[in-house]
Amino acid sequence: MNNKVFRRLNRLSYVPRWVVLPTLKSQSVAEHTFNTMWLAIWLGKKLEAEMSEGEIVLKVMYHDELEAVFGDRPSPSKICKISEVMTAEEAFLKLADLLEAILFLASESTLGNNAIQDVLKFVRLKFEKVCDILNTKQLLEGGQGTTMWVKDKIDSSLLLGEAMDTFSVCRHPVMEFSDYEQS
Repeated sequence: MNNKVFRRLNRLSYVPRWVVLPTLKSQSVAEHTFNTMWLAIWLGKKLEAEMSEGEIVLKVMYHDELEAVFGDRPSPSKICKISEVMTAEEAFLKLADLLEAILFLASESTLGNNAIQDVLKFVRLKFEKVCDILNTKQLLEGGQGTTMWVKDKIDSSLLLGEAMDTFSVCRHPVMEFSDYEQS
């Protein structure tokens, strides 16, 4: 990574996310990117996706790079639209991106922010649509036929529930001492 790219990515820590939505907790695009990276790694393992952890980390790290220049924009104004023409990789990365948004908005709701409810519903619908898209994506295996890009069909409700349990969005944001114990 050259210095110019590093500076641009570093700038994401100063770019606020959710600029048109009143939130109780602020979030930078860098924080979103970091959270999305861990969720994507978790999703990759959970879904047995056709990407290595290294590929996932690099793709997620750059997924919002342009926001260092243009700022965070509301979803409807972004170029990347959710559609059947997305590649499996694009759909997978979008799934992690949306999951991070859902977890952030769910924590806002837990803190008492009712202003986010419509946006949370909208993002959940997008999440379900991307799950459906990923369920139809197939990989060609050297002319040997096709296999699904993810091992098993994704149930969006079960996946979301497991992510919420795993990442404990309903707890107080300060980690408990037990979070530091080795497993």
